[in-house]
Amino acid sequence: GLLGISLIELANCKYPYNNTAVQFSLMTEIINSPSPTLDPDLGFSDEFVDFVGICLIKDVNLRPKYERLLQHPFIKKYEKVDKKVIADWYTSNFLDQEN
Repeated sequence: GLLGISLIELANCKYPYNNTAVQFSLMTEIINSPSPTLDPDLGFSDEFVDFVGICLIKDVNLRPKYERLLQHPFIKKYEKVDKKVIADWYTSNFLDQEN
């Protein structure tokens, strides 16, 4: 789903599919290609890799709804963390690298 794609893009600092101006080509790639994944060897936690993978289950009948996703260990681990701390961490680890 959209959440999983957004998380992949934020984690890797790039869109996971080929940049194409033609929407039909993009939709075809999304439908026919395997879902993108995160490489735990790049430092992503097992919980995060699993959470993103679950968000990217293509079959909407198998993909958990938001209520269930909110119970995932990755979310539970960080639900009490100040959001500014997370934003500062992301900025210092990813956005500062682009400059």
